[in-house]
Amino acid sequence: MDPKDLLEEADKLRCRSKYSEAAFLAKKALRSFDRTANREGKLVASLVLADNLRMLGDFKNAIAYYSISSSISKELKERTLHADANAGIGLALRASGHWKESIKNLRSSLRTYRALNDSEGTAFILWSLGGAMRIKGDINDAIKQYLLSLSIYKEIHDISGIGYCHCGLGGAYRIKGAYSDSMKHYKSANRIFERSGDRFGTAYSYCGIGNAYRMKGDLSKARGYFRRALKIYDRIGDIVSSAYTLWSMGMLNILDNRLALAGKYLERALVNFKRTGDRRGTCYYLIASAQIAQLKGDTSLARSLLKRSLTISMNMRFAIEECHSKKVLSVIENGNNNCYNELNMRLKCNKLPCNIP
Repeated sequence: MDPKDLLEEADKLRCRSKYSEAAFLAKKALRSFDRTANREGKLVASLVLADNLRMLGDFKNAIAYYSISSSISKELKERTLHADANAGIGLALRASGHWKESIKNLRSSLRTYRALNDSEGTAFILWSLGGAMRIKGDINDAIKQYLLSLSIYKEIHDISGIGYCHCGLGGAYRIKGAYSDSMKHYKSANRIFERSGDRFGTAYSYCGIGNAYRMKGDLSKARGYFRRALKIYDRIGDIVSSAYTLWSMGMLNILDNRLALAGKYLERALVNFKRTGDRRGTCYYLIASAQIAQLKGDTSLARSLLKRSLTISMNMRFAIEECHSKKVLSVIENGNNNCYNELNMRLKCNKLPCNIP
């Protein structure tokens, strides 16, 4: 098959959330372009391959291929593709927890897209920055970036972009403690994705709706939505997002006093966090596991787990995860920590289990 046809087929597979198959075809196309010394082809194939590897959670190799694409695009003076490659690096860095470096790359791409009057690129970067700001711990700025992105996507009538902005806002409002707003945005996203047949987006919105119900205390409805999300993630081979859904199931079972079952879900989540090198996810695992330990009466283990989470979150400058760790530790030690107020988060927890958003 012609390498250009391979890339076209890879794009179709990506749109159907078949990232592994798409990556296989993109790699095949890349080898073909390499043999013929086709720089333009190698540029595009590297970018397509990197995009799919990122969706599969292989961030290290994704960055490597994005870097190849970035280098060639700079050499060929392909400004849009250069911005695309740098944006991809930013997203992979963001997923790896390196939010400061991620923001730097994303803002570089944003300047290019704006200079080129590329509305779609600008909206995408603003959406990406929203996620980076959320990891940084600046929830109000995250919401601001998502709203700016949403306004552009509405102007250009990009339905998929609108859906992903609603998901981003749903997550940001949940972290802030505004659960009704979170539910509203996730349900708006779900309507869009179910109509369009976007399986990844549908699963993303199911998980978000489940978390909104969890935070509102409706554990039965939350469980149903998490199960629906996990089914789709399993089908499309997404270990990045499924890890957080497994964690949410673990947290839900802690709230439901099913501690053994909670532990099983958390261990499954940790396997995926380790596979993708997700240290922020590891913090969530440690915080939830510490709660299980304390509820079982093992204060020594609970403190040890929370101190490990604190070490990671402080080293990586994860402000929200650092605060969760301090708050749970404070509850265990009968202290009084007000870090949620400092982060503009309307969360409260005076006794275990703390329902971490």
